Amino acid sequence: MNISSYNLGIYSSMMPFKGSSMSAGKKKTMGVENELPNPQLYADCDNWNYPTKKKEELIADYKSKLKNIIFDADKNIDKRIVDFLDNQKFEIETSTPGVKVPMTIKEAINASIKEVNDFDSYLYHATAWKEIGDEIIRTGFDPDKISRTKLGPGFYFSGSEGGAREYSSSVLRADCKGKCANVEAAYFEKITDAGVISAIKDFIGINNAGYAVNTAAYEFCSKILNEYARQYLVNDLGIDMAYGASGRFETCFAVYNPNSISNIRHN
Repeated sequence: MNISSYNLGIYSSMMPFKGSSMSAGKKKTMGVENELPNPQLYADCDNWNYPTKKKEELIADYKSKLKNIIFDADKNIDKRIVDFLDNQKFEIETSTPGVKVPMTIKEAINASIKEVNDFDSYLYHATAWKEIGDEIIRTGFDPDKISRTKLGPGFYFSGSEGGAREYSSSVLRADCKGKCANVEAAYFEKITDAGVISAIKDFIGINNAGYAVNTAAYEFCSKILNEYARQYLVNDLGIDMAYGASGRFETCFAVYNPNSISNIRHN
């Protein structure tokens, strides 16, 4: 493991400052309400007697239509949403428990980074079963499948084989190299707790009554937030991964940039 000091000079604790919060001023909208899928077409998703497979197909269709509106062919988020998230301030908890200040998502991310170092070592990734590991080995890690976000939206690794096997007996080993940030524990949960996902949902204009469609819309907006933050970390800050306290293990790593992962194999 080769770790050398790398200080970008912008990572310090965020001090409270004056600014407008999420609730201040007139609500902004994306202006695509007429393009959104009609939730009434998916009402059967809440019908207990409707076949499960048909429900899954309806929800997949709903998410696909949202995706075609929000993302372009290169998987970039619509610029209107990016601009909204770039400028909107949310009441986000700082490193001091219970203390919240108005911050943009980018400001909250910056405030959560303690330092950045060079990293070059192998790490361990647990999969639910071997077949998933086989697919990852064949195709690599796919950002569309990111689900864990406590240390930011990424692919989660343990620094030890034993730590990974606490989650599953199917473990991959991979070489990881790049810029690695030391971050505040569970910093991304503080961002999502600030109501950012609901704000994205409101900005797009998704106002659905059905439980199943509402759940799907919330999941979709979570992916928007995850990808927005991941692109900022990787493309703007040049950070490939992060480590910090997460659950039972102090050496948990979240790898944001799939290009920083190589030589993936079963362990």
